Amino acid sequence: MDSLTALDVSCVNNRPDHQLDPPVLFIEQPNRHGGKIGHAILNAERTLNALSLPMIELLDQQLRRWAEDPELILVVLKGAGQRAFCAGGDVVELYRSMIAHPDGPNPYAEAFFSREYRLDHLLHRYPKPLLCWGSGIVMGGGWGLMAGCSHRVVTPDSRLAMPEIRIGLYPDAGASWFLGQLPRQISLFLGLTGAPLNASDARLLGVADHLLSRENQVEVEQRLQQTQWSQESTSSHQHLSALLAEIAGKQSAQPPESATEKHQSLIHETCAATELAAVVEAILELPQHDPWLAGAVKNLREGSMISALLTWHQLREQPPASLAGAFRQELVLSLQCACQHEFTEGVRARLVERDQRPKWRYPSIRALPDRLLESFIEAPWPDGGHPLADLN
Repeated sequence: MDSLTALDVSCVNNRPDHQLDPPVLFIEQPNRHGGKIGHAILNAERTLNALSLPMIELLDQQLRRWAEDPELILVVLKGAGQRAFCAGGDVVELYRSMIAHPDGPNPYAEAFFSREYRLDHLLHRYPKPLLCWGSGIVMGGGWGLMAGCSHRVVTPDSRLAMPEIRIGLYPDAGASWFLGQLPRQISLFLGLTGAPLNASDARLLGVADHLLSRENQVEVEQRLQQTQWSQESTSSHQHLSALLAEIAGKQSAQPPESATEKHQSLIHETCAATELAAVVEAILELPQHDPWLAGAVKNLREGSMISALLTWHQLREQPPASLAGAFRQELVLSLQCACQHEFTEGVRARLVERDQRPKWRYPSIRALPDRLLESFIEAPWPDGGHPLADLN
């Protein structure tokens, strides 16, 4: 493998490595001046690198080892293949657990969500430069991974979205926090509609740092290997930012038009109301001559009104006060979603049986009972011992 050294990666089910492709590939690339660059590659191309529990566990373990390794300079996080960085969590496996435990408690769901959110929190607090190559599809839990990285690269084909309303969930994986850092009307529109952002949108909204072409990836990785890095973390962060900006400055291709900039006034007007029902109804009445707006309206019209309620709660009614608080709130909501059937039905209709006809509990936003939210924000641990209580 030339100068690349593949690390030993344990596979699931205690099967030998040669019998099963590892869900994550870890590679250490020597730097010519000493030290090494770590590469973590999500290795589930067939499922668009959907984030599985084994993938989460391997990433968490290796990133913690690299954080403590004095020879490790920085980490590159990317996905296998050309179509996606990561299309979200492996909700099909979650579906099986929800069928097995329809009324909770659900040990698999608790393990999946708590470990996913702990990994996301680690990325946000990582002590070394962390470069995410967010090309292609970056959705749901994939955006959650990218959001925590210190240096976030998009390419002209990048599509970022939190489309959980289509499956009866809500924008999680830290989205309660990172969407909440955007202008309020924009974050609410994205959360309620699952509308995708292109590379220009991502840059303008500050959820990506650099726009590069796919062809630049080889140059970037060569420069990482050739650059003399400082042992001081702040200096390395600044050096990586300058390197990426230099390469981005050579771009000649025209970036795509930003849909959020084009429709900024309309989005702000539509999402300005202080009542959820009024916002939902205003979005559903938007003109649909524009394909991006039409897709957003369609997602909301065909989505779960319970998801809309949870999104409103997290982004408008009771936004988290901190990053750690966001993950703690989300874990409660996600585990309640796993045992209250809407999420199960959404995954069944969209991803398992694929009939695209989910039987949602409530046909419209005004049909939601007044006290419905209470059952979703009640912690499921009778002793009050939150699995993420130690995050800060």
